[in-house]
Amino acid sequence: MSIKIIRRFPDVNKPGFEFSKWNTQFHTHNVILNGMYSNYYYPIHWTPLSMKCAFGGNEYYIKNNIKYSVNDACFLIFNDGTYYDSSINSDSKVESFTLNFNKKFSDDAFNSLSKTHEQLLDNPETQANISPGFFEQLYPHDITSRKILGNIRRLINRPFTDNEAINEQLYSLIEYMFRIQKSAVYKANKLKAVKYSTRIELYKRLNRAKDYIYSNYNEKVDINTLSKAACLSPYHFLRSFKAAFGNTPNNYLQMRRINISEELLLRTEKSISDICTLVGFVSLSSFGVLFKKFKGLSPEKFRSCQKKQL
Repeated sequence: MSIKIIRRFPDVNKPGFEFSKWNTQFHTHNVILNGMYSNYYYPIHWTPLSMKCAFGGNEYYIKNNIKYSVNDACFLIFNDGTYYDSSINSDSKVESFTLNFNKKFSDDAFNSLSKTHEQLLDNPETQANISPGFFEQLYPHDITSRKILGNIRRLINRPFTDNEAINEQLYSLIEYMFRIQKSAVYKANKLKAVKYSTRIELYKRLNRAKDYIYSNYNEKVDINTLSKAACLSPYHFLRSFKAAFGNTPNNYLQMRRINISEELLLRTEKSISDICTLVGFVSLSSFGVLFKKFKGLSPEKFRSCQKKQL
């Protein structure tokens, strides 16, 4: 499978640009989109199976009015045929890094991973009856994802394109994606519902709300908003969220805000008051109390202690 490396998004406003022609390359190649962007918007478009990553800042993806924030800590998977728009809302440049899998490539990998060695030896060309389908959600980076993505980033920045070496890494990456999907299905199966299909659908909806919290922590987030994002009644949502993630939506939101405020305290010179507002707190005193609850020190003492250690 040949590789296409694209360093710039297309200018969709250019006279004569057609998404249908642009999309043709995704049907014949594995395509890697990698570039540095600031204050950029890419309107609604189609994607094959893809892994969305960003480094050095946030890139936002919107599907069905749900916003997903991709950054150094997490990535997003979209299935083949998904439509979405994306943006980078930053004056400083952010590295956008998307791996798009050709359908034949992903189906072949799925066929190999879903059958036994005996089945593959007897019928090596027989394909699986269904194409891979992943939970479209945010996933945290781990040692494996960072290693494979690091290898791919190094390979595509060589002066020549080594298709075979990159494809080997893409096979490793898609195998990793199948493993984390299996883990997600296992978690979904722990939910209390009679039907398997109900457990899977409920898990998808709860993760939609969890990703909403992760991506919109600095805005007003309440139970009504989250239950609507999950398409569940408020009580059903609260009960199910805690059962799935071992925490309430409000506690998850608080932890997300405190973790971001910790980063801002360590990496910037912004005032405590500004940080409080940036992460979504409306009260400086409640911010201080919660920060001490989670980190053991007030924001002021935490920043002071960290600077002394440096």
